[in-house]
Amino acid sequence: MRTGLVRWLVPLGAALAVLVVVAVVVWQRGPGTPEDAAPAGSGQPSDRASVAPGSPGTDLPDGDLTPAPGPDLPPGPDTQVIDSYFAYDETRLALNYTTGVPECYGKVGEPVVEETGDAVTVTLPKLPPEQKGDIACIDIALSKSVDVSLDSPLGDREVRDGARAGAEVSPGSSPGNPNQAH
Repeated sequence: MRTGLVRWLVPLGAALAVLVVVAVVVWQRGPGTPEDAAPAGSGQPSDRASVAPGSPGTDLPDGDLTPAPGPDLPPGPDTQVIDSYFAYDETRLALNYTTGVPECYGKVGEPVVEETGDAVTVTLPKLPPEQKGDIACIDIALSKSVDVSLDSPLGDREVRDGARAGAEVSPGSSPGNPNQAH
């Protein structure tokens, strides 16, 4: 019986020793050490960007940088990014987007359309899930679309995404919903 106990204790002790060594190395390294940043001129992005003092993106009290608005930023928690658009005709568009299951990720509300002479900017508000509490959520991407009607023909105006600071939206394919008229 003593041999069986030793047979289990030796591997357990070795695993514990490895765990302690890893913990000590991580603890000694700590956050914000030079190993965390990419070397200058490496072409790799670093955790912090160079921003002139007083410019947007430098005003957090802890000295951390806030991102300046731009098309590469993720949308706010209350908006949905538009992937592409499809023009049914000159005044009707389908806005294609990718989301998760509505019970977990919410759904898109009524689109907000702003038309100017140069562009049509559409913002898709995101409504929170109706169900509260613990529910099982699957990680699956759903392709969806929502239709909007324009006051004047699209013509050569650009379609822009209000969720991404007015980033241009590319034309895409038909939403593929067999129940929609094309």
